[in-house]
Amino acid sequence: YGGRKIGFIGRFAPNKKIEDLLFLLYFLKKIHPDYTLTLFGKVISAFNDYFLFLKKITSELDLENNVRILENLDDASLEKEFCEIDYFVSMSEHEGFGIPILEAFSFGVPVIAFDSSAVKDTMKGAGFLFTEKKFSLIAELIEYLTNKPNLRKNLVEEQYKVLRYYNDFPFKAIISSFLKIHEN
Repeated sequence: YGGRKIGFIGRFAPNKKIEDLLFLLYFLKKIHPDYTLTLFGKVISAFNDYFLFLKKITSELDLENNVRILENLDDASLEKEFCEIDYFVSMSEHEGFGIPILEAFSFGVPVIAFDSSAVKDTMKGAGFLFTEKKFSLIAELIEYLTNKPNLRKNLVEEQYKVLRYYNDFPFKAIISSFLKIHEN
């Protein structure tokens, strides 16, 4: 798989809206045929039908040669593969804190994400948030960033700043204070 790579990590569950990533890839391929999508995750038995649905869409959109599904990778393999993608894209409509977003930040992978649930709070102004799933426009944004390396670099630098915020957060002091208050 060479060329332009987008990726997503997460369970293969309906709320992750992986089908929207497939629709985005369809539009990206209209711009440049080398775009690929790598999905890191796990299929759980409760969502087997959803996974089959994703395979059907992949086939109907003629994306079989442009989609890679990597399941159950160990940490070293995940890190290696994660560093191979050019953009982390999330179409998820329900996210908790969003650890995969911070993983992308840490690997210097620009994040483009749908503004839902806790995503905005996790990203703290870094990366790129969108509020409407206009696939052709998101595809144009990705291509624009691909052709503007300085803009892409600035996006990554902002993500590193947010990552430093999380790394410097005084978790230990806050937990200690909480425990002292609740000792009695």
